[in-house]
Amino acid sequence: RLEAACTERGVEIDASALPAGARQVLDVARGASPAPGARKRGERELVDALSRLRKGSPVADRIGVAVLESLGFIGGSAAALGRMLTGRIRRLDLDLTPAIQEAGAHVLPVLALIALLGGAVLSLLATQQLDKLGAILVAPNLVAIVIVRELSALVTGFALAGRWASTNAADLAAMVAGDEVDALRAVGVDPFDLLVAPRLLALLVMGPALVLYATFFGLLGSVAVGVALMELPAPEYLARTQAALGYDHAIIGLVKGAVFGFVVGLAACYHGLRSGRGPGAIGSAVKRAVVTAILWVVVSDAVIAAFFKWARY
Repeated sequence: RLEAACTERGVEIDASALPAGARQVLDVARGASPAPGARKRGERELVDALSRLRKGSPVADRIGVAVLESLGFIGGSAAALGRMLTGRIRRLDLDLTPAIQEAGAHVLPVLALIALLGGAVLSLLATQQLDKLGAILVAPNLVAIVIVRELSALVTGFALAGRWASTNAADLAAMVAGDEVDALRAVGVDPFDLLVAPRLLALLVMGPALVLYATFFGLLGSVAVGVALMELPAPEYLARTQAALGYDHAIIGLVKGAVFGFVVGLAACYHGLRSGRGPGAIGSAVKRAVVTAILWVVVSDAVIAAFFKWARY
C-alpha cells in the first residue's frame, strides 16, 4: 500500500537496503515472485551459450531449456531425498504416513483389478498359442515368469501414473496457483524438502510392495484361467508355476517397482510445481504429468530389461 501511494505521488522508494527475506516477501506480495521453473544465473548463462551455438534456433532453444530444467529438478529432488534420509530436515517435522497411504492404499483397488485381468488374459493367450505348438504344458512356466518379471511391475507403474500422478500433480499445481509454494520460499523452507522428498521416498518404499501385491493377483488370475483351460488340477498347475520362478525374477520385478515409483513421482512433482497460474493450469499439469509418467515407465522398463539382458541375469 505504501508503494502504491508513493507511486501515485511520484515518490521513489529504494528497497535495496531491506533484508533479503523481506524483499522476497515483497516480491510474493506483488505477485512478481520467480516462477518455480525460473532459471538461476548459471543456468541462464549456459542457455545463452547453447543458444549462440545453435544460431538462434527457437525449437532447439526450448529443448535445451527443458533439458536443463529437468536435470536441475532431478538434482534438487535427489539432494532433498538425501537430506531427508540423513535427517537434516528435522525442523519440518515431516510425517510420511499420509504420503505412504496415498502411494499405497489409494492405489490398491485399481492395481488389483488390472493385475487380475492382466494375468487372466496373459494365461488365456499363452495356452491358446502354445496349444497350437503342442507345448501347452509350458504355459504355466512362461506365464509365471512374465508376470513376476514384467507384468506386475508394468501394471504397478501404470496404476501409479494414472491414480497417484494425477492426484499429486493437481495438488501441487493448486498450491502453485495459490502462491503457497512462494510462501514456503519466503519463510525459508525449500519446497523440495517439504513437497517432493516425502512423496519420492513413499514411492520408493511402496513401489516394490505394490509389485508384490500385483504379482499375487496376477498369478491368481493366471491360475484361475489356466486350470479351467488346461484341465489340470490346481496343485499341479501351482507346482509348475513355482518350479519356473526364482529369486532372480523376483528381484528384477522389485527393482522395476522402485524405479517406476521414482520416475512417476518425479513426473508428477515436476509438472505440478512448474504449472502456470491460469484457469487451465491444473488440468494441463495433470495431463502432462500422466503422459510423462507413462512414457518414462515404458522407457525405464526397456532400459532395465536391456541391462539385465546384458548382465545375463
